Amino acid sequence: MKKIFSSMGLFCLTLFAFTVIGCESVPWDMVANSLTTVGNTLQNNYGGGSSGSSGSGTYNMTIVNNTGYTVYFVNVSHSSSDSWGNDILGSNVLSNGQSITVSLSRSGLWDIRLKDSDGDYYIKYNVSANSRVVFTIGDYVRG
Repeated sequence: MKKIFSSMGLFCLTLFAFTVIGCESVPWDMVANSLTTVGNTLQNNYGGGSSGSSGSGTYNMTIVNNTGYTVYFVNVSHSSSDSWGNDILGSNVLSNGQSITVSLSRSGLWDIRLKDSDGDYYIKYNVSANSRVVFTIGDYVRG
């Protein structure tokens, strides 16, 4: 909420300043930029995916492999699920330093599991949708 109020405050302050100063013409491009900032803040922080009649949206999560190893399997499942989702890499691999963006069907918390070339697992639980997740050797669970 702090980000919304600060963005809206900037917009209101800009409009107020031009009114009090008594400018002949309001620089509408600045006003439009302020409105865009407020809109982007709302969308990025409060789930503003595409709005349809169902209210559903698309959420993207970026997974970064900084484990030091090549990853052959990536599973993503909603935290409320008791099982892991299908491997999203298919026949591809995620080399060390590479990232992949995953489209999620809903917001909320997600669990992510990576499996490397040695059969070792790296797991993170309760990751928010629309986030960037970096896996390191410290996320190693077992082999």
